[in-house]
Amino acid sequence: MKDSLEEIKERLERATSGPWRYGGYIRGKDKFNSQDFVVSETAKVRCRGEEEEKLVCLSPNYESRGFSNEENDMVFIANAPSDIEWLIEEVERLQKAINRIENIIEKRRL
Repeated sequence: MKDSLEEIKERLERATSGPWRYGGYIRGKDKFNSQDFVVSETAKVRCRGEEEEKLVCLSPNYESRGFSNEENDMVFIANAPSDIEWLIEEVERLQKAINRIENIIEKRRL
């Protein structure tokens, strides 16, 4: 578990800084230009001379409203960094608690 947890932490650290948020749905001129998107609230990019939130994820380039779970998927993606960070902290806390309990049990055996 520890190796996997370290790998997850490294991927999280390399990803665009968060928190991320669901940016919404943009309806294009036709069904092939409508998309949901996720942006970083802290990572910024310069676009046309102005600073904007960095785009993190863009849905497929077609309109599928009513036929998929796209908005929920994008909200899930947007919350992934914060959720994963919390889960890592919780796993580490529980691992420490398990180690303390194991130490107490070992001392009582002696």
